[in-house]
Amino acid sequence: DGKLDFREFLAIVKSMRTATVKKGGGMNGFLRRLQSDVKRSLMGDFQEYGVLGRRLLKPKQFKIEEERRRQEQEVQEAHELERWGKQMEARRAALAQEELRQRQEKLAITFEYEVLFHGNEVDFPDDKSVVAVHLRVFVEGQLIENSRSRGRPFKFRVDGGAVIPGLSRLIRKMSLGTRCHAILPPEMAYGEQGLPPKIPRHATVELDVELVGVELSTDMQELLSDS
Repeated sequence: DGKLDFREFLAIVKSMRTATVKKGGGMNGFLRRLQSDVKRSLMGDFQEYGVLGRRLLKPKQFKIEEERRRQEQEVQEAHELERWGKQMEARRAALAQEELRQRQEKLAITFEYEVLFHGNEVDFPDDKSVVAVHLRVFVEGQLIENSRSRGRPFKFRVDGGAVIPGLSRLIRKMSLGTRCHAILPPEMAYGEQGLPPKIPRHATVELDVELVGVELSTDMQELLSDS
């Protein structure tokens, strides 16, 4: 049955000792041989087992335990991936919230304007409209832009980002034919950096604006035709 009782073990040891002594190895030689045989026997036994952590397992049990640990690792990695995804989603939401806060702060900034001439009070541009304006721009009392001297108006889309925020907001308040004078703080004009060399940092800008053309967006045209 593969088992060895104590008497059989003593007989094997006695025979090994006798054989070693006859060969002239003495007691030290016998002990060295016994140690070598025990080590070789143990290593043979280890080959029939698997070592997992500090435990010695039989092949079938080792395979089961290894599979269990692999599954645990996959679950842990899935949880880590889910946690990372939630963190990224939270960061995106925080960034969107910050952008919204900044937009709201900009909208809260006011500027002075005066209507010099009223328009037709009918044709108001929407965000997607393309408008034509005659424009004069003053910085620190100096004229730096004048579309009238060029003989043609300045065209831009209201929400296209091509003009300073204050002009875009002002145009939304004007109907076709309206002319306004406005004083814009730096936040509604060229900001802290300015636009060197013509426009210095933190510059207040004055505008003389006349809305001379409005190309309504398709949505606005449909809305007006339905009404």
